[in-house]
Amino acid sequence: MKDSKRFVADRMRTESVPKVAIHPSDRTGLVDPVKKLTKISYGMAIVLALAVLLLKLFLVPGPRKESFLNFYSDFTLKESANPLALFLALIFLIHPIRSAVRRMKSRATNVPEGSEPAIERLSKSKPESISKRVLQIVQVAIPILLNLIILSYLLGYLNVENKGRLVGVELAAIDHSLTGTYPFLSLEMIRLPDLLIKAIELSFLSLPFVLALIAVIAYIKSKWAFSKYAFAFLTTIIMMIPIWMAVPALSPQDRFIDNVYHLDIPPRIETALQGFAPVPEVKKFLKLMRDSKQGLAVMPTSTFPSSHAAWATIAFVYVLEISPLSALILSPILLLSTLGTFYLSQHYFIDVPAGVLVGLLAVAISSFVFRESTRNELD
Repeated sequence: MKDSKRFVADRMRTESVPKVAIHPSDRTGLVDPVKKLTKISYGMAIVLALAVLLLKLFLVPGPRKESFLNFYSDFTLKESANPLALFLALIFLIHPIRSAVRRMKSRATNVPEGSEPAIERLSKSKPESISKRVLQIVQVAIPILLNLIILSYLLGYLNVENKGRLVGVELAAIDHSLTGTYPFLSLEMIRLPDLLIKAIELSFLSLPFVLALIAVIAYIKSKWAFSKYAFAFLTTIIMMIPIWMAVPALSPQDRFIDNVYHLDIPPRIETALQGFAPVPEVKKFLKLMRDSKQGLAVMPTSTFPSSHAAWATIAFVYVLEISPLSALILSPILLLSTLGTFYLSQHYFIDVPAGVLVGLLAVAISSFVFRESTRNELD
């Protein structure tokens, strides 16, 4: 009898504690999404490392290995540092950082009275310090960068293995059946406004920077949004690698315009090439891409599906979730980046819908892994 009375008293005391409103960026409860993402990222890095090992041991002889680490890192760093990228940094980073600092200060000073027991369960009501958040970003950045580094080596082996079984002609045929033309050869000859062409080029080259920028904004706004976004990004890599192995293809520029391997070209495409006369701005861009690959023994074969389209899709989905206003501003850049894939002869038209499909599937997988029921929130 006494035990039952004590139980009732404890229950009433517990229920009398007022509920604490938890800011969306702190709704991690018993599950820290960034720590979960870090563990998963290391697991993905192990999977990629095993893939490199298998290619080295069973498919591609060691001496023929071509590392793409320097190529991808140099090109990304050089071409992402353009005026558009710097402008986006100023627009999107200053306000969120100031807002986050103000929000952390307000939560530290406006603690509801009488709610101490509940707040103690949330790290004793103390918001994370900026230094702790920076440290957490570094901890999760390490495995993500490790994935990208291993991917560059994996692509090196993959490009050597794919060199003798390219399917660019088949992809070009699909393009022709869908559009009645070869978009990678016909669109470049359309005289668009110079400003629009420049916007397409800058958007295409700035995508790596924009992806990183959205990651920072997502982390400031919500750890869960950041974790889902980063996981979806890594998931596309895991999903596209087997497709790149099954459907190896050079970019249209490498396969047909420059014909880097001196392969046979079907008569219909040869006829289209004879009339190929891109506008000066596109011609300059093609030279930039050509010069960036000088010194490579093998060319990239990761054309189908388009990683640009997949990552632009992911970026749009999550920036829309984080901030509709930011999505409104970034949407033209993501759209022009996707358009640039075939307008600038770096992808076939069919690569784009395939990339969008991969991106949407990655979003769905990420939403399941970081679903609401795994939060274990204290409401």
